[in-house]
Amino acid sequence: MKTYTKSPNSNMFTEIWLSPLMFFIISFGGTTAVALDPMGPPAANMEHGQFSIGADFSHSNTDLELTNGVWTENLDGAFYDWGEAVDLTLKDFKVDRGYVRLGYGITDNCETFLRVGGSRAEFGDSIWEDSEKFDCRAEPSLGLGVKATFYDGGNFTFGGLFQANWAGFDGKLNA
Repeated sequence: MKTYTKSPNSNMFTEIWLSPLMFFIISFGGTTAVALDPMGPPAANMEHGQFSIGADFSHSNTDLELTNGVWTENLDGAFYDWGEAVDLTLKDFKVDRGYVRLGYGITDNCETFLRVGGSRAEFGDSIWEDSEKFDCRAEPSLGLGVKATFYDGGNFTFGGLFQANWAGFDGKLNA
């Protein structure tokens, strides 16, 4: 009769590689990527010479850590004072963005896009916690990017995406 013993460390290799493997599968196996602005699939899906037009909307809610900042104070629309701001965290910073998206297929494996639209931001009760609220009207925003497909093998597509977005928020803090 043979007896087998199992070491408590025998599954250590499996446990060490399981988390990174799952992260890799979820990250690269998905069809879209999500960030503060919509990204879409990280591979080109338009053919050479093809144009597209569409609309994008995103809503984000996050906490922002502000460090090494400056503040300015305007009185009746004229500059009054400025200084160094203390480090703080803006809780519950909400941003809504809406865009008109124009796309063009540079080649069958590469496309570019431009987004033009507006952004709106708000946060509240995070600076002095005395019922203050920051609210701004819709401000212009702009985005552009390039998507490329590096490998398309039927059921498996591998690509990349570069995207840059710009938005400025100018609002009023009622405190």
